[in-house]
Amino acid sequence: MSPLAPVSTPLPAAHRPSDGDLIRYTIVAGFLGAGKTTLIAGMLREATERLAVIVNDLGELGLDREILSRATRTDQGVETVELDGGCVCCRAGSSLALTLRDLCRRENPPEHVVLECSGVADPTRVARYGSRRVLREPVTVVVVDATDIGRRLTDPDWGALARAQVSAADVLVVSKRDLPEGRGGDPTVPSPWEGLVGPGTPVFTGHPDQVGRTLLGEHSWGSGTGGGPQGGPDGVPAPRFEVVARPMPDALDPVDLSRLLEGIAGLVRAKGVVRTGEGTVVAQWSAGRLEVTPWKGDEVPGFGLILITGPNPTVPGPPR
Repeated sequence: MSPLAPVSTPLPAAHRPSDGDLIRYTIVAGFLGAGKTTLIAGMLREATERLAVIVNDLGELGLDREILSRATRTDQGVETVELDGGCVCCRAGSSLALTLRDLCRRENPPEHVVLECSGVADPTRVARYGSRRVLREPVTVVVVDATDIGRRLTDPDWGALARAQVSAADVLVVSKRDLPEGRGGDPTVPSPWEGLVGPGTPVFTGHPDQVGRTLLGEHSWGSGTGGGPQGGPDGVPAPRFEVVARPMPDALDPVDLSRLLEGIAGLVRAKGVVRTGEGTVVAQWSAGRLEVTPWKGDEVPGFGLILITGPNPTVPGPPR
């Protein structure tokens, strides 16, 4: 079987190497803005092994890779690779296959490969890529936003994809449960993902950065099992969406930026680097909330926003 081909069935037992001889493989998935990059950044801060992170980010800004690079100490031996060509489910599958092949063929290959899927990817479909002669069956870690997942699971456009993502979890990470919209962790309120994850699936609740640090130390599971019910052999495609790069050369107050984003029809995610009166910030918008954090460092990849919308987007300019 070619290492470039998607793997949909395991190797026969007689030809299957033991897990101890294979490279660990973790897939981090979840809807747009759930906290995937933050989770991986936490993992990197605790990394003690040779680790390669593959980033499948939508848009050309490359913000996720920049954030992960800054979360990594220079002496850790962590490499970050960015996939070209869009979502790994749709157009970047061959790029992922080649990247996995090249990483594994190195004279000194990584001990652990972590793939950050785009927020519109079905991890069941992604998991088929890579040769099981060199990679373990992937462990799929799915991050969900407690303030948004209930609405997202029943959304007529995004619901099928959101359900497929949760169902694929070998490990479920629940972020933002501490916020009022996340029900504050009230155990008497049924969780919307109940019935979607497989029996016995570990569920971690907390800030993704802290959970990421815990996950790396708790990674005692050897290979993935593919959580609950899956989306079928071809996975679940995302609905039609648009990715628009919006340059933001001028300084903009966060209040005005929030107002701008709220006026974009069908917006599901926005992220980028912008100037404000108080300096350069990373701006991240999802589930109706804007978060800004100071940009750390001197070099900026570019001032602008990546906007991900549903059908027929309307992308206005900055407020005058």
